[in-house]
Amino acid sequence: MKTKFKPLILATSLVALGLGAAANAHAAAYAVSTHNLQAGFINPLVNGSTNFTSPLLTVNFPSATSTASYSLNGSGTNSSDTGPLPDAVAQSGGIVRANEDVTGGYYNLVGASGSNYAWGDAIVLSEQTSPTTTISARSGVEANIGSIGYGQASADNSSSALFTMSVTAGGSCGDGTNTCALGFYFEADPFLRALLDPLALANPASFAKASIDFSITLTKVGDLVPTFAWAPDGLAGGIFGGTETLDGESLNVSATALSPGDDVTASSPYASGVFSKFAAQTGNLSSGQYNLTIRAGNRVEVQRTVPEPGSLALLGLGMAGLAALRRRKAA
Repeated sequence: MKTKFKPLILATSLVALGLGAAANAHAAAYAVSTHNLQAGFINPLVNGSTNFTSPLLTVNFPSATSTASYSLNGSGTNSSDTGPLPDAVAQSGGIVRANEDVTGGYYNLVGASGSNYAWGDAIVLSEQTSPTTTISARSGVEANIGSIGYGQASADNSSSALFTMSVTAGGSCGDGTNTCALGFYFEADPFLRALLDPLALANPASFAKASIDFSITLTKVGDLVPTFAWAPDGLAGGIFGGTETLDGESLNVSATALSPGDDVTASSPYASGVFSKFAAQTGNLSSGQYNLTIRAGNRVEVQRTVPEPGSLALLGLGMAGLAALRRRKAA
């Protein structure tokens, strides 16, 4: 038995289906990644005790670099590497954002919205220039694609704070009598979020991704393989050439939203003021010169797609049907 449909019902149904498919075929995509680091301290350890004056282990305190960049259907970049306290001026597209727009030490976030924007910012707030000063820095990136009508839109951010220093271990280090090592301590409060609108139609071309990374590496001049490498992951391990005593949470983690309604966070809530603690120590260093690098980085990437061709065709078919019915009635 065949089912009969009235022309008007069929046409309006096609329009409704087309509109519904079109509305659901694009995803509002949002991602944010921030990094706050404080109380960072590097300890020269000679024979197991902190010693900033021993000729056996000389530490030239770090210089720093901060960078920030964004891409929003285009590109923008900024880099600052001069002065004792580098500050990468905020880079933004789609919004006007002041450099170091913060409240209580945390970047003020824009949040998910119907607009398209992207920004990145980073600053080294203090360096360990003496045995009594500490390292602190923050970096953040945020991007959102929310407008309707773009064939394809994407945003990409990265920012980082980089510390480099040289370490010289004297000829008596590692001689069987004297031991030389470096100890590290810092506190961190990261935050990640990746979101796709709950009404979004599952589409592999729509996504939101956020990630952070943090690492400390010590490499002897002339060597290809680091003497010490540490990438805190919130678990026992994640270290080479040393021992880890505190690892409060992962600082090498990502959040990804691929399906409608995905809202993935890490280390929430944001701006809580609760900092995790981290500590580690290198193994015994042999005599020679070393380069030390501490890096904290952030990255977000979001993309949104327009209606599938099939949904547009369905919408067009429905509109054509309504137009034909109107012409018949007019006749």
